[in-house]
Amino acid sequence: MDSPIIEKVLQFIFSNFQHPKDRRIGVEIETIFFDNQMRRLPVNPGDQMSSTELVDKLEKHQGRGVGSYSLEPGGQVEWASAPFVSLHDIQAQLDSHNKGLRSLCDSYKVFPLGFSLDPIYNPEKVKLINIKKYQLMNKRFCSTGKHGPWMMRNTASVQVNIDMTSEKDGESMAYVADCLQPFGFLLFSNSPFLKGSPAENRNLRLEIWNDTDSPRCGNLFDHGIIKHQNLIYSFVEHILSVPAIFILDNFLKTRAFGGTLGEWLKSLYNDRTLSDKHIQSALRQIFTHIRFKSVLEVRGSDRPPFGYELAPAAFWCGLLTAENVREELRERVSCWSNIERKSLNAAALRLDLSQKGPEGKTCGQWLKIIADCALRGLEERKRFLKIKSETVFLESFLESALDRAWTLKNQDLFSLESRDLGFFIRENYLKNF
Repeated sequence: MDSPIIEKVLQFIFSNFQHPKDRRIGVEIETIFFDNQMRRLPVNPGDQMSSTELVDKLEKHQGRGVGSYSLEPGGQVEWASAPFVSLHDIQAQLDSHNKGLRSLCDSYKVFPLGFSLDPIYNPEKVKLINIKKYQLMNKRFCSTGKHGPWMMRNTASVQVNIDMTSEKDGESMAYVADCLQPFGFLLFSNSPFLKGSPAENRNLRLEIWNDTDSPRCGNLFDHGIIKHQNLIYSFVEHILSVPAIFILDNFLKTRAFGGTLGEWLKSLYNDRTLSDKHIQSALRQIFTHIRFKSVLEVRGSDRPPFGYELAPAAFWCGLLTAENVREELRERVSCWSNIERKSLNAAALRLDLSQKGPEGKTCGQWLKIIADCALRGLEERKRFLKIKSETVFLESFLESALDRAWTLKNQDLFSLESRDLGFFIRENYLKNF
């Protein structure tokens, strides 16, 4: 790809550098909704309460300062925080959001599901939102992997957005995150049921994403981006080679396109019409577990149980934004061989902490090491930023999930109760919200 296009994309990615003490964090939390009869809320309005109507009511009910709302293609509701330096400020926004959401859920007899995968419905039973870009996405994913419809309609996750302070800072964070992402997959797994049956030890949301569209999904490692040096440049080179799902025309309307993202951006550059909106649209068509926009986005966490929504943000903040802890980890993971990293990425698909990881240690041993690093990193943030300790957002989650993922814990509880799955969910999760 021509270097001017690469430079334009890099310029966009580097446009939001912050001073280290002003580095902000944002979270995006996706949630699937059911009504009290255990019917999935459809995305489009009709005879049943829809998630489109729910978002409209949330926006009108909540007012300003409570974050923002959007819809995923199958009707999953996404709440996004404003960016803040401290996770305590995000929690305050989240509390306000949840207060208003509870009121609406009580009024309309609906409830949010505290899982990352629809436990009952097949994707064939879930209609897509009537938006062209998602229709084009669905068409592509039906031909690029086995699980695209599952990803679009039936999954929910948490994304953590982190400001960069420099190119070097962004590359170091992305490299460490890509190396450690398998442990995040194991720790935050929360997809216990599929089509009404237990998932056993399958890490289902990761399994689904890994078989959706290989050129634009997966780890950076899967695309030959295996070192921290020049990582962002290599990331941009890769995305420009990926087929476009859709493009924006001269009126910023969505339409189909038969070439790569790079070919589209080059045509705009040659016409002198290339803008930040075009570049942003291209970057948002890449779904690697770690990706760059004008921030670093870490995308690997399942949607956690209620009360633990900020645990993934605390985990990654402790590992990536505390410079001493991050550089300690970077030096260590840079010694891992490609064979070790490939094996570790594969191990994350199965919830078995006895599997061997790098350096001859088990995945369970590594999880404890990395959890300790995350907590140390949060304490480093406390001292550096002079903020209240953020360990409160991670410690209780680690006590619950470090030895046994929520995917397995939920199945354990279900097997003890031996009840209908719908009844089990209403009894154990509706009351917890």
